Amino acid sequence: NYHRVLDLIGCYVMIVVLSCAFFFKDPPKNWWPSDIDPLTYGGNSKTSAALAKNPPAVKQYTPKEAIRTGVLPLMWITLVMTAGVSIFGISFQVDFAKEVGFGPLVAASSMGIMAVINGIGRAVVGWLSDTWGRKLTLVFVIVVLGLAQFGVIWA
Repeated sequence: NYHRVLDLIGCYVMIVVLSCAFFFKDPPKNWWPSDIDPLTYGGNSKTSAALAKNPPAVKQYTPKEAIRTGVLPLMWITLVMTAGVSIFGISFQVDFAKEVGFGPLVAASSMGIMAVINGIGRAVVGWLSDTWGRKLTLVFVIVVLGLAQFGVIWA
């Protein structure tokens, strides 16, 4: 029975994530020193290039101001759509494993491997966004997610 194994793995992951979340804190508001220019901080050419492609925010927007810009709602729509694409692919994973004849342990392990790949992918995308810039990286990720759906159809 796949459901029991996957439910147990889900509970385990939830406990680990909630335990880790207990130790996180938000940084103080406006924590960056006003006398240091973030574009030149560090003096490293790699750091400066990354900061030039990802300049700091011009100001701190209130939630209402952010919504009025039109960018925040667009970001939320993009987030929901990319999450939907990811969930669409994941939803077929267990059924595919059943159809091929894998046991519950293999199906559950594949979900665990998917989580590890997801975590590593986030680190890689973070590095890419520092190197390429946020916009180009976002376009790249969305294109890869869209193309990956053809792999689901092919499988």
